Amino acid sequence: MATEILDIVDTAIKIGLGALISGVSTYYITKQNHATDAKKQFLNRKLGIIEAVTGHFDEFSTSLSELISAIDGVRRKHPDKESFDLNDQNDAPLWKFINDHDDKFCNARYHAIFAASKLYLLQLHEAADRVTSLNKLGNDIRTQVLFNGKLPSSPQLDQWRTELSNIKKEFFHAVSAHYKT
Repeated sequence: MATEILDIVDTAIKIGLGALISGVSTYYITKQNHATDAKKQFLNRKLGIIEAVTGHFDEFSTSLSELISAIDGVRRKHPDKESFDLNDQNDAPLWKFINDHDDKFCNARYHAIFAASKLYLLQLHEAADRVTSLNKLGNDIRTQVLFNGKLPSSPQLDQWRTELSNIKKEFFHAVSAHYKT
């Protein structure tokens, strides 16, 4: 009878230890799976935000590119013109043409604000700084052409295009480094 009780206790201990090992294993595996799922969700959200930011940056940079092109169109059509006279009837259509593109650029600024704020949220400061640089370039162009009424020279237009291109390259380089992770 003592051996039967020992066999029962032995079997109970084995079953209990098996259940304990199974329970602990299940807990750790579930914890690991949850952590992996949470990391996947975070990465998916991050990639979604980066894709949205890229779209907003494109909208903003395109509007600036179109403003530069409009200014260049006026420059090429009137190579001797250095400034605008708002009282001159001949300058009114030129001014309106550039001003219409400037309105589009100004309306696209919310894209820059959105992009910069999301980039700072993700701590992508280098990319956010490129958005700020693009905004500064736009402000410099607007100051010279719209506020001071001075048309840029062809070399200055080329300089603006080069600066715009470099800012875009730097932005996409900064973003792509985080898009891969």
